[in-house]
Order: sequence, then C-alpha cells, then structure tokens
Amino acid sequence: MQWKLLVALAAASLPSCATVGQLVEKPKLDYRDMRITALSFEGATLEFDFLVTNPNPLPVQLASIDYKLAVDGKQLFAGDQKQGIRIAARGDSPITVPVSVRFSEMTDSLAALFSSRTTVPYALQVGVGVDTPAGALRIPAQHEGDLPLPKVPKARVAGVHLKDMSLAGAEVRFDVEVENRGSFPLQIQGLAYALRVAGIDVGGGEAAIPKLAAGQVATTSIPIRLRFAEMGIAAVKAIRDERLPYDFRGQLDLGAFKHDFTSSGEADL
Repeated sequence: MQWKLLVALAAASLPSCATVGQLVEKPKLDYRDMRITALSFEGATLEFDFLVTNPNPLPVQLASIDYKLAVDGKQLFAGDQKQGIRIAARGDSPITVPVSVRFSEMTDSLAALFSSRTTVPYALQVGVGVDTPAGALRIPAQHEGDLPLPKVPKARVAGVHLKDMSLAGAEVRFDVEVENRGSFPLQIQGLAYALRVAGIDVGGGEAAIPKLAAGQVATTSIPIRLRFAEMGIAAVKAIRDERLPYDFRGQLDLGAFKHDFTSSGEADL
C-alpha cells in the first residue's frame, strides 16, 4: 500500500510520459566473499556471499535466487531457490549461495588432476529476483576465481627397526610416515603395501592410517616377520650384518582414487 501511494503521488508530479518503472531504482547485487566449508578428493562445498542493496525509499521483496557454477570451463552445478527476504528501505541484506562440486565430473582421471594441478578456475553466475511496484526485476552478478585443490599426501618409510632376531628369522618394524599437506582434515581409507628385502619378496598386507588434521604428520608402525628359510643367502647375510636393503611399495586409499608411492633405502639395524 505504501509503495502504491508513493508511486501514485510521484507519478502525478511527473510528465505524462513518465512510467512507474522510472520511479523505481534498480537494486544492486555485489559479490563479497567465498568460503570453502569442506574439501576432499571427492569434492568441495562452497559458500558465496553477496550483498543486495535497496536504494529505494520503501522496502522491496527478494523473491528468488538462481545460480550456475562452471569449474575449469565445465558447468557442474545449477539451481534456484525461492526467497522471502524483505530488504529495508535504503537498506541492504546479505545472501549466501551454497554450491557443491564433485571433482569426478571434471575429469576421467582424478589422480592425474591432483598430481598435476593445485587450483582450478571457476565462474559463478548469480541472479536475484526482486518484486517491486514496477514488476519483477532480475539483477545479475558474476564472480570468477580459483578453487584450491586438495594436496595428495606425502608418504615415506621414516624408520626401520630390528625388534628381534633368532636363527629362524627376524622381526623388523617399518615406520611409515604420512603427511597431510593440505589445509583441511584428511581421512585415508587405508594403506596397502608390499615389501622386498635385498631383492626378495617378503610379503605385504594392509595397515590403518589415522585421520589427519590439516598439516599433520602421522606415523604408522608395521611389524614384518622375516623367515630366513624363505630368503636368499645374500638377504640373510645382510640382515645378520644389521643392514637391510629394502623396497617398500605402498598404496594409499584416498577414497576417490588410490595413490601409489615407493620408499627404498638401506637401513642400519
């Protein structure tokens, strides 16, 4: 009612060629910020903050929001939301556009993506629908930037320790160090490994990796039982001389894909 009265009074004072639309100043839509609320090798959850500004002397109603997100040149997400936000006269109102990205929709090889790139470009197009006495208006805005990708963890054998040795064999502990080089927590599903000692395959298995906080390094200890009867003379001699030439082949299960690594050396036992 207030809008109608104001428009009627203003229209009466304008030349006959003036329209109601000329009495309504178009609201503004400005980008403010982007936050990453979750990031993993499966995907990311993003929140884009915008500010709607109403320059008119009476409130307007924000009726809808539509949006499209393209990542690395591919449209991955589109949607719209009904709104009922009242924006005060000559006031403003923040709005947040949440979107989700699945990295598998970008490429056929996630391992290649994360090993070769640290960021990917994105482009967001947003439109807000505002109800005014002049009718519904759509106010567009867009924002472009770079989305950081999670970093593949670094893994290596950090230490080899002789726990016990007898005429039949030796028990050796391998300490595997895994570093989360990213800025978000990392959950590794598991570690599969195979081990060669002095050129001889001595078996393999699986081990658990604890959840890693951002920047955290965790060490997992893997006990290995070496049976001299199953090993060559050169390998047995090396172990009895307290030297252990080893080739550790590991595979981290990162959920979306598996990451292979090797760690070789000669340990002094």
